[in-house]
Amino acid sequence: MLKIKYKMVFLVLSLLLAITILAGCSNRQNLENDKQKDNKLSEEKSISKIGNNTNKELIYSNLNSETSMNEIKSIFKNSGIENKSIDNVLAWVKDYNSVMKNCESFSLVGDFTTIQDKTIYYSDYPTISREWFRKNNRDYFDVLCRIVAFELNKGNITINKTLSREKFACWNEDESWLYSDGVAIFGREAVKGDYSKLQSFPMLDWNNEDIEKYFTLFNPIEIKNNCTEEDMSKAINKRFEEYGISFKENSYSLIGFWMQEGNQIAMSHSATLFEIKNGFILFEKVNPEEPYVVVKFSDANEIKTYLYERVKLEDDEYGDEITDKYVITRNNKIMD
Repeated sequence: MLKIKYKMVFLVLSLLLAITILAGCSNRQNLENDKQKDNKLSEEKSISKIGNNTNKELIYSNLNSETSMNEIKSIFKNSGIENKSIDNVLAWVKDYNSVMKNCESFSLVGDFTTIQDKTIYYSDYPTISREWFRKNNRDYFDVLCRIVAFELNKGNITINKTLSREKFACWNEDESWLYSDGVAIFGREAVKGDYSKLQSFPMLDWNNEDIEKYFTLFNPIEIKNNCTEEDMSKAINKRFEEYGISFKENSYSLIGFWMQEGNQIAMSHSATLFEIKNGFILFEKVNPEEPYVVVKFSDANEIKTYLYERVKLEDDEYGDEITDKYVITRNNKIMD
């Protein structure tokens, strides 16, 4: 998730692909999950059965079936999200699934499937990236978590003051939290030399107002080193107040997982949460070339565990100290 980790991924994949592959937000899947799912589950679980998930198993889908797509489309529409945003995001999902359905690193899940695990975790960057860039001749990143979450939530967000373009935290490859966001939105030469240029994501149709709101919402916040979770919460609230960032009260909300690096904190992962009759639906995009995921939960505490466990797995993979300080927001409120 953090940009230090992006650099490690950058080095490995630039050698394999001759282009930079940067991670936006991570959600990696143990390959063992694919071996377990057929034994664990009845393939069809309707939305109404979420509340019956008493064993704390994960019920999820990559929307690789007509049934699951219809379910999530119904959830989107019933929540009041604008039709254009619904159509955009579901078109992105269909496009991704159509080109990644034969990827050797994972099996795209269609109808909702149950696994015995705390989170869903994808990690084979080289294979995934070859599938996206080399086999499918893509010269652009797929969208990442924050872009997908903003597209769904932007009609629900008011921002009274926006950052100027030069302050967007996306221009410096070595220092910017949102560098990969900038590549997807603006396009960028991936690496110096004779390699191809990465284009902007061609299915994104944001105007200047959308882009300004996006970077105002997600730009990192300056903070002291070794801050506490209370310090982080205060800084987040101050930023929202300073720029007049507010959210309508709806059945859907923006989820943000905030972490610190150096003297900055930022929303290193974001997703959209839907509150329905018997529980919750979390819709998220993982790293740019990794799958879309929809997960069903019975209560909000399960969501926090799910997000934390994924970050912990990533820390362990990269040999970092396990994350113990983080803040999760739901719209502009801290989730306790």
